[in-house]
Amino acid sequence: MPTPEENAAINAGIAADPDAYDLSQTEFKKLRPMRGRSAVDGTKVQLQSGSTPR
Repeated sequence: MPTPEENAAINAGIAADPDAYDLSQTEFKKLRPMRGRSAVDGTKVQLQSGSTPR
């Protein structure tokens, strides 16, 4: 847990960030944990090294 001084510094940084905002209780209740892997993880690309076989 942060100390009160660290917590004040963290909150000051959050307040200074124009893209950060506090979630309302309704927004917070809608959040769900992410589970599993993303859909793009199943895509594999074959890579070849820069040397060519002789």
